[in-house]
Amino acid sequence: MGLDSNDKKIDSLPEDWKTVRLGDLAQIVRGVSYRSENYCSEIDGFIFINLKCVGRNGGFRKDGIKYYKGTIKQNQFVSKGDILIANTDLTQNREVIGAPIEVPLLDKKACFSLDLTKLVTTSIIERRFLYYYLLSPSARNFMINNGNGTTVVHLAVSNVLNLLVPLPLLPEQRSIAKILSDLDSKIELNQKMNKTLEAIAQAIFKHWFIDFEFPNEEGKPYRSSGGEMVDSELGIIPKGWRVDNAVNLFKLEYGWHLPEWNRKNGNIPVFGSGGHVGFHDKLFVNGPGIIIGRAGKIGNNSIYYSDVAFCPLETTYYVSVSNNKLIRYIYIMLRKVPMLNTGSSVPNLSRESVHNTKIVIPKIELIEKFDDNIKQLFDLIENNKNQSQILSDIRDLLIPKLMSGKIRVPLEDKDAQ
Repeated sequence: MGLDSNDKKIDSLPEDWKTVRLGDLAQIVRGVSYRSENYCSEIDGFIFINLKCVGRNGGFRKDGIKYYKGTIKQNQFVSKGDILIANTDLTQNREVIGAPIEVPLLDKKACFSLDLTKLVTTSIIERRFLYYYLLSPSARNFMINNGNGTTVVHLAVSNVLNLLVPLPLLPEQRSIAKILSDLDSKIELNQKMNKTLEAIAQAIFKHWFIDFEFPNEEGKPYRSSGGEMVDSELGIIPKGWRVDNAVNLFKLEYGWHLPEWNRKNGNIPVFGSGGHVGFHDKLFVNGPGIIIGRAGKIGNNSIYYSDVAFCPLETTYYVSVSNNKLIRYIYIMLRKVPMLNTGSSVPNLSRESVHNTKIVIPKIELIEKFDDNIKQLFDLIENNKNQSQILSDIRDLLIPKLMSGKIRVPLEDKDAQ
């Protein structure tokens, strides 16, 4: 279906659908003109939804949340279900410009930045229907074509009101939105399950390697069953463990220069310091593996695990080991130990500093036994990720077909037609 700001209607829609300008369906509200000195702690301010909360091509990223205590107008606050679109884009391929997010349920009052625009809908359109239409290829192309600039792209917000929206009756809007949101709900459920599974693995790690209650030869908790402890420069540790430089357990290797324009379609995940950023057709490192932010975003919140082969970018390190059964132990250890928090105002992680950090190293056979215990948890996490990717692909295939009426859906409320 063609969509251009000069079109008067969208071609090939069902007879009972209309073509309506976005400006006749919603009003725009601009966000907070903010100052960085008004950023604050979680305790002192409101949740500040900003450009980093917008995923590539849309979707809410909770890890981008900041907190703000400056002046905020009443209409610059948001509630669950509100739709925001990105006015600014720093990506090379315009993957964020005009991309929508749906505000989730948050634990405190929230506002949004000037880099975003809120769409306040009228009663003739279901908000979630509009959200999913804004994710469609037609709407994304419209937004991209209305972005100006090169390094930093700015959206011509006033032109956005000329976006043409295909509009069935409200019952069909609701049915379409429900089908797509049910897929997203399953993806979200998988993500929550994965957090629970990883928390279980971390709890087992703590029990074994911090509380020293790993099973002894009789299967009983080591320390509380009288297991022998010895002094070390890092405190009391079980007999047979040692304190050594981290480099004698693992090494950090540099990632590769692989700009977006040089990546080819494939199924090999690409990782930057901010996490998974796309795919490529060539692997650089076999999985399982660990990726650590080297520049830009670093520290304990920039550690990522990949069960499959992956491409680490030059803003990252990846972990090199002689024994793959150490990988999952090292991943959890790095997440829990503050060795990656440099405290520097310049976000750059020193490879040498990590290598020379003193750490407690258990017996290798105990680490291998630990890996045998938690591998099933990581397998379940990987299965959930694969299922979520399939669901995401299905959703993305359905959106243009549902939004053009090429696939019609049963109505939730037939009496409301």
